[in-house]
Amino acid sequence: MSASPADVAAVAMLAERFGVTAAGLAAATSRAPVPTFAEYIPHVFDSMPQGCTRDHYMTYWRKILAQQGWADRRLDEPRASRGERWRADCDPHSMSGVAGWPLHPRPENESYP
Repeated sequence: MSASPADVAAVAMLAERFGVTAAGLAAATSRAPVPTFAEYIPHVFDSMPQGCTRDHYMTYWRKILAQQGWADRRLDEPRASRGERWRADCDPHSMSGVAGWPLHPRPENESYP
């Protein structure tokens, strides 16, 4: 659907009246960049109280950061299905090999990320 000349004129008039420019509108609606795993994990670690839980989580966070391409990925990039497959591959006690279990190991020719 394209705007009619009258609609464009109305928007231009309102923008002029409110002192809005296209650049100003774009800047006002832009979001802060999403951090990468390498940027975010240290903040989460530092915010947690010392103890077993933090140490346990760190073992998994190290695995994430060690996987090629994951440290530089933004937090909003991975899909849940990819994370589930990656988790199953990393967990030596994973149930992914049990018949009927919902997690499926990655195909041999597929690599992460």
